[in-house]
Amino acid sequence: MIKNYFKTTFRNLWKTKGYSFLNVFGLAIGITCASLIFLWVEDEMSYDNHFPNKEDIYLSKSKQPHDGGTYVFDANPGPLAPAIKAELPGIKYAARVNWPMPLLFNLGEKSLYQTGFYADPDFLAIFSPEFVEGNRSSAMDDLNDIVLTQKAAGRLFGNEPALGKQVRINNEESYTIAGVVADLPRECN
Repeated sequence: MIKNYFKTTFRNLWKTKGYSFLNVFGLAIGITCASLIFLWVEDEMSYDNHFPNKEDIYLSKSKQPHDGGTYVFDANPGPLAPAIKAELPGIKYAARVNWPMPLLFNLGEKSLYQTGFYADPDFLAIFSPEFVEGNRSSAMDDLNDIVLTQKAAGRLFGNEPALGKQVRINNEESYTIAGVVADLPRECN
């Protein structure tokens, strides 16, 4: 009985080749698109699951007129974060962060580029990274303190402890390593 169903199906497909091709091709395209959309939605819904307080983290954007249109930017005025923290009672932490950029790290004769960014001390309270060396409460007390990931500390110092050592960034200023945090998940890099 099933054999007859396959015969009838094959004969029907063979008789209407063009129409059958369009149906099978359309079905394949539809399944592929639905699968890709599902994967994209799954990624968007889970990219920040590793942050313990993800429901309380927000990104402030600004609308600005430019070239006759209105555009949304991630950039905000510098005084916005301290003003939000001071004037809005529901805001416990606010941090300013610049764009990730390549920074030249110099340690004696050793130089290497590492992607990094400048951030306010509240950044550590907002994202709660796991500290391997140092502690969150005093990691960014001084303006010239820096926090590295384990991978970056390993590239600079190998297996030696990095806490308290000095590095020069972009051949300009010296910074003291005040903490080393566990490597961030792939989504954050």
